[in-house]
Amino acid sequence: MLNSANRSAEADASFRKHEMAIRLKNTTDMSLVAAVGMMVGSCLDYFVYPEHLWEFFWIRSASSMLLILLFMLIKYLKVDGLKHALLELLAFVPLGAILWMIYETEGVKSTYYAGLNLVFVGMAVTLWWPLKSIIIQFGITFLGYIIIAYIQDGAVDRRLLFNNLYFMILTSIFVIIGSHLYLKSRYKEFMLSMDLGAAKKQLEENHLQLQELDEAKTQFFANISHELRTPLTVILGTVETIQEKKEDKDVAERSEMLASVQNNGLRLLGLINNLLDLVKFDQGQEKVTPQAIETSVFLKGLVANVTYLAERKSITLSYEESMKLPALLVDISKLEKIIYNLLINSIKFTEPGGVINLKADYQSGNLTLIVEDNGIGMNKEKLENVFQRFWQADSSMQRKFRGSGIGLSLTKNLVDVMNGEVTVESEEGKGTLFRITLPAEKASQSDIYRHDTTVDAVESMHKQAQLITAASDEVARPLAEAVIPSEKSDLTILIADDEPQIRSMLADSIKQKHNVIEAADGQEAYDLVDHYRPDVVLLDFMMPEMTGLQVCKK
Repeated sequence: MLNSANRSAEADASFRKHEMAIRLKNTTDMSLVAAVGMMVGSCLDYFVYPEHLWEFFWIRSASSMLLILLFMLIKYLKVDGLKHALLELLAFVPLGAILWMIYETEGVKSTYYAGLNLVFVGMAVTLWWPLKSIIIQFGITFLGYIIIAYIQDGAVDRRLLFNNLYFMILTSIFVIIGSHLYLKSRYKEFMLSMDLGAAKKQLEENHLQLQELDEAKTQFFANISHELRTPLTVILGTVETIQEKKEDKDVAERSEMLASVQNNGLRLLGLINNLLDLVKFDQGQEKVTPQAIETSVFLKGLVANVTYLAERKSITLSYEESMKLPALLVDISKLEKIIYNLLINSIKFTEPGGVINLKADYQSGNLTLIVEDNGIGMNKEKLENVFQRFWQADSSMQRKFRGSGIGLSLTKNLVDVMNGEVTVESEEGKGTLFRITLPAEKASQSDIYRHDTTVDAVESMHKQAQLITAASDEVARPLAEAVIPSEKSDLTILIADDEPQIRSMLADSIKQKHNVIEAADGQEAYDLVDHYRPDVVLLDFMMPEMTGLQVCKK
């Protein structure tokens, strides 16, 4: 009801502002028409009251000059309040002039009282004045007319006075009722126009959002196909190499290649799990399964699991809690995903030497988690879209930061399904703060979750897949190095790919026979081409700084 009342008040204020603008224009325009009409009335004086012709000419001239002066003041004054006050005076100029001429022509016996009715009708039809102003104008005019009738010499002709007042009052009643009905009609028309404008604006916004979502989906599928294809390529390429050259591989090299297959298989599993999570949310199948945990131990363990990622970028990752956290009932799997997504997101967007802090607190039945970093931060536009599905701060093919565009959206979905709240604060160049508030009941030590050994292997594999997938989005990509073996060939090949494992796999298959140079992004590839002038350049299409196509064109 409060919102409805506020909306009505806003609509009324908008209508008054709209009406005032029209009234201002109409009144100023009609002041010129009235000025001309007053002077044209001299022809009436010539036939009806020729003895007052020149006297009335000067009255009409004075009123016309005053109307023109008011027109100029209203048109060029900058103070709105003064403009509106002058509007109220405009009608008094012709009314005053007509009352003066009525006084000079025998008062109640004067036929010029019809001029008052003419002004009444003109006020209602052309000026769009509010009822309050019209009633005040009519009241003052009636009072002036009665005073003039009684200050004339001789007895007042009551019959004629009543006749004239009757028609004046009847005219004013018609004018007031007509003005009121017309005002209501204009108000309805204005509201319909406002609603139509709001609906049109909403439709345009919805269309724009759908267009942006469609573009984001298209970019998302391009990115996710790249993310899925990369580990598959490494897996298949590595297996093929093992099969083709199994006699030439020593145990250490074979173990390294199998580890690469395993890591990329887990990365692929993690990506598929994230996509399945989105499907579950869309179908409403995601359920909350609370389990008791030792909260402090659990959170410290999660931070420890991603510390090596922070150390790879020389980032300080810390954990602190405002109190000794009690054992709590939470959905372990969902809380893990939330914290991993936020911590690794911070690592991704924090420069080397930065600081990331996870803070935890428990009050009034709510677990509060804050992930704060001093990374690159976000501007207002990016901040508004940060939880939008498929959205990425940089979705171009030459983006510097990898990712599928579902991490933070998935985080918000997880928080929502746990009846929690997630907010974000950020300032470009200064860092970002994510705040998670989750309702969580206290649990007893006897209820604390113990791993079931029958499902440990599968559960561990999925958790490892989740961490590896999140870590694969992290920006720490080893810089490429030129690998120039002993001169076995005059052929020099440049391999440019932002995926170190694919780059390494390709280089391993070539470097035994040819000279190989590696580049980790498009700009580096272009610089190395300019420096080494290789014979063959093998380019990935989607790379940071410049795409493969842009490198070719340049």
